[in-house]
Amino acid sequence: MDDNATKRNLPKPRSLSTYESMVDSKSAQQLDFWQKNAVRNADEKNALSMYLKASGLGKFDCEYEVWAINESTQDLGYLTHGIMRFFGKFPPPVATKFIHEIHDPRIGPVVDPMVGSGTTLVEAILARRSAVGFDANPFSVLLSKVKTTPVTTQIVEETLSKMQAIECSEDVLSRVIPKDRFLYHWFYRDTIEALARLRVKIELVGCEESVKNLLLLALGSIIRRSSRASNNLARLFLDPAKPPLDVEDAFSKQVRRIAKSTQALWQLCPEVEVRLHDSRQSFLEDKFTNLVICHPPYFNVCKYASVLKYELLWIGADYLSTRMRELRDGFKIGKAELVSSYVEDMALVISNCSRILVPGGWLILMIGDTEIREKRIQTSLMVAERAENLGLKLRRVIFRVPKYTEASYAATQRRTAAEVGVKFADHLLVLEKI
Repeated sequence: MDDNATKRNLPKPRSLSTYESMVDSKSAQQLDFWQKNAVRNADEKNALSMYLKASGLGKFDCEYEVWAINESTQDLGYLTHGIMRFFGKFPPPVATKFIHEIHDPRIGPVVDPMVGSGTTLVEAILARRSAVGFDANPFSVLLSKVKTTPVTTQIVEETLSKMQAIECSEDVLSRVIPKDRFLYHWFYRDTIEALARLRVKIELVGCEESVKNLLLLALGSIIRRSSRASNNLARLFLDPAKPPLDVEDAFSKQVRRIAKSTQALWQLCPEVEVRLHDSRQSFLEDKFTNLVICHPPYFNVCKYASVLKYELLWIGADYLSTRMRELRDGFKIGKAELVSSYVEDMALVISNCSRILVPGGWLILMIGDTEIREKRIQTSLMVAERAENLGLKLRRVIFRVPKYTEASYAATQRRTAAEVGVKFADHLLVLEKI
């Protein structure tokens, strides 16, 4: 990554008066969300006591809360949030609440060092704030760019028409087909040819970078549906009964769907930058924001390079180098002792986030525990302790109870429909730089 370029291109915050006079209705709706979903019944104390004991987080001198989020991904798929499925997505209402509650646009942009699917950036746009996002995964960078960049449907339609006229030779097609020994296990032969044809046409068609990114994302976002893997699970599990997909038709529909979703962005005038960067590496500029929101992958739960392996390969990204840039999370290895490597990596991320915060600034860290061989690993506690050792003060711990999450094939086979969901609450660590 060109850190100098990142420094040069950081969005300039508007004046505070501009923000105060521009209250977006969707943001207002999101703030009303908390009136419905904050846990305020007689069971709250019992739930909180249970969460504190299980997580070990009750040792800190701070405030404790429980939040319940009952909306489904579909309910929260407004604006560009729903343009493609992304497993382990950060909840939009959480980003909204902290942006409105904490962020001071006079200081600098909202920053997300592990941008994932771009949720925080989209919510910053809705709140009329500038934002900067970083991620070590090229697919997340592409997705976040497209979700925060408006395009015109007319230009998209013109580009699709130009793509129809492009012819592809066999030699050209073979150049873009991923060199992966399991490719023909996961994809039908005709599907591989159809995907390669689209990839070549995207490369050759003349259009603006924003449109090219949209086309590439549309291709990436139909990869799972084009494959023989289950559509409903994060990890790749073969679905032998899954029929071939009409790739060109699915691609065209997805392009139009994404383009339509970005239309509202024109009125919101986004001021967003998204950069490829491993946040374990330092940023060149210090003290340029008062709010960092970070939702890292959880230890031993999900490895995004593996989940998005074929999306990465089909957009032309380097899958192996992406794996190397990820946090050391011990996924599928099942060794509890590897949590120390994960915590060390998170300590690097937290240290770098602290450097870009002004004194009195805030780091919002959403993290979770895991279980290995029926033993709970208190990852959140270990990370919180390291954060305090690095000079941050834990002011609040919020136990967020999600309703709709399930990435494990084995778990879906073990449980009934009523039981499929989340075993542990997420932990929102609200840390202040002092």
